[in-house]
Amino acid sequence: MPAATCELRFDGALLARGFWLYVWEVSFPDRSKGYFVGRTGDSSSPAAQSPFHSLGLHIHAIVRSTVPGSGGKAKEIDPSECKFHFVAHGPILAEAATLDLHRERRDIAAALAKALAEAMEGAGYRVVNTVRCTKPLDDAKLFRQIKAAFAKHFPRLKAPARIARR
Repeated sequence: MPAATCELRFDGALLARGFWLYVWEVSFPDRSKGYFVGRTGDSSSPAAQSPFHSLGLHIHAIVRSTVPGSGGKAKEIDPSECKFHFVAHGPILAEAATLDLHRERRDIAAALAKALAEAMEGAGYRVVNTVRCTKPLDDAKLFRQIKAAFAKHFPRLKAPARIARR
């Protein structure tokens, strides 16, 4: 790869711990795009890291899961050939002091992430990961606020949803 001058700017708020939702938009060399919807808040520990923590940790897995036609299987695409757009919203809930409260907040964040993925699919975005959550979305008002925040970056979220097909 030839030398390049690159730039990264970010809002310091991305360093705040807590429960966040985020969307990675990956633009591939062939100009296609894939969208990865995620959340902060570990399932295996009582930690809720900042979304900035996710930036470097998961990039290779995100590229593999978003590669067009790969079905989530590893495919030979060098992440350095892609363009990335990362949008995070939060913290929607504070990091918890106890494991029980952490699990409760993690489940709320997971239900919101699932609803966001479904809304993006319904708006015609190619969401490439499956956001798994069996908990119901209990706070429709909070979800409307979150959806509106993401719609500033993904404008088709403003339109009425279509039926998403997987």
